[in-house]
Formats: sequence, structure tokens, C-alpha cells
Amino acid sequence: TLLTAFAVLLEAHSEHPDIAIGSPVTIRPTLELERVAGYFVNTVVMRLQATQDRTFNQLLSATRRTVAEGHANKDIPFAHVAKAASPQPDPNGSGLCHAMFNLLPSPASEPPAPDSRRGLTVEVLPSHSSVAKHDLNLVVQQDAAGLSCTLEYSTELFARGTIARMAQTYGQLLQVVSSDPDAELSRLWSKASRTAAENRHTSPRVPSNGLSQ
Repeated sequence: TLLTAFAVLLEAHSEHPDIAIGSPVTIRPTLELERVAGYFVNTVVMRLQATQDRTFNQLLSATRRTVAEGHANKDIPFAHVAKAASPQPDPNGSGLCHAMFNLLPSPASEPPAPDSRRGLTVEVLPSHSSVAKHDLNLVVQQDAAGLSCTLEYSTELFARGTIARMAQTYGQLLQVVSSDPDAELSRLWSKASRTAAENRHTSPRVPSNGLSQ
């Protein structure tokens, strides 16, 4: 539902129904790799058709099939896919996708226990980035209070006010969808954007400078 609603948001702002969204996935195909330190992450690109005459449930079903197909082929390196799709890529472009969706697992309540046998200790450190790697990146994490959503964006492409409106409309869209999932996307978007405009004074917190390109 979260990814599908994000596709609806992107379609409404781009006015282009053919949406490509990238998502990072872990690639540890064997049990032996589970305890190996390293960056075992690949990017899967999901292509969705968010035409406004479709219902949300129809797009949701298509999204589930696309995600399943992407995960079935997640071991294929993203660089190989990008080269096959565009042998001579535009150096000024963003590759196969301009937007990313990252669903993070719930954080552990306690840090991993130290491995006394090897003299290892583990400490969880916060991570902060000051550079946007993509035009737009929606990061969703679940915690005890519910879902926490963060929109990372390029300040060269988006103004702070635009991102604030997008974030608020996304939240309204999720609420509208939960009550009427069989409605057409055009109707859902119209209702969500209208409600968000009426509640503009409660806009979510957005960094004043976003993330630079």
C-alpha cells in the first residue's frame, strides 16, 4: 500500500503514468553470508502504470506482482540492468529511476550483544547524509508509535514548500485509500489533495534545506 500510494503521488506531480521506482534490497542468498560484514545490497527497479482510470486495488495488485518479480531477480546487479537498458546512458541523467522507496525494518530495541569470544563490540550509530543521491527518496520505518516517513529530496529540483505539500498529501492519500480502495486514482487524488490543502496549517516537519544535489 505504501509503495502504491507513492506511485500515485509521483504520477500526480509528474503527470506521467509510467512510473519507475527503485528500492534497495538485501542480497544474502546463503546462510553463510548472514554473519558476514559487508554491503550486500542491490537496487531493484519497479515499473508501475499509475493511470488515473485504474482503481487503487487494481494498481495495488499490479504492484504486488511487480515487487514479487523484482525480488525473484534481485541477484542481478543493478549496474548490469542499467547497462542493458541504456548502453549509452546520459551522464546528466539519473539512470533507470529518479525516485526511491525504502521500507526499513523496525529497529532493534537493544543493540546486538558483543561477541566476547572474538573481542568484538557493536555500537549503533546514527547516519546522516547531506547529499541527495536521487531526485526523491521516501524512507518509511515502523516503530512503536506507528509509521515514520521521511522524504529526502534534491534542493536543485524541489522547494521546501513543494516537499511539505507532497508529504502532507501522501499522508492524506493513505487515509483516503483505507476507506475507499476501490475508487479510481483520479478520485482518490482529488479528495486527498483537497483535504491536504484544507489542513495546510498542520504540514509535517520538513528540513529547511532538504538535501543538496
